[in-house]
Amino acid sequence: MTPGSGEKSVQSPCGRRSLVRRPIAALICALPLMAALAPPAKARADLRSSQPAAQAVLAVSPQEVVLTFSQAVEPAYSFIAVLDGNGRRIDVGHMERDPKKAGVVHVPLFGKAQGDCRVNWRMVGTDGRTTNGSFTFAVAP
Repeated sequence: MTPGSGEKSVQSPCGRRSLVRRPIAALICALPLMAALAPPAKARADLRSSQPAAQAVLAVSPQEVVLTFSQAVEPAYSFIAVLDGNGRRIDVGHMERDPKKAGVVHVPLFGKAQGDCRVNWRMVGTDGRTTNGSFTFAVAP
């Protein structure tokens, strides 16, 4: 409408726009602060230790391999293979999560480890993140 055409123009009440803009401005200003104060994302399940230890030289073949991770792991979606010096699998093909420590898995061995052995693993943490790696140990003849 143009002024003078006989009709009144409708205007928003004074301050209405500022009432809408203030919360939006406050939210925009608060976002960096909320991001800075947010807790850090959980790290993936990194290998902390193993039995036998990486690079260990054993006099007797172990009955199992035990891996300890930095957080709880999900064995149903994870993989561990223990190979002997000839590249043959000597693990039973499954792992068992420790009932008291969700970041510890036991891998029973059915065969005697001889020579240089390799442990290959891929773990899925309960947060869904995946990590993998390998290490070796040896069993003296």
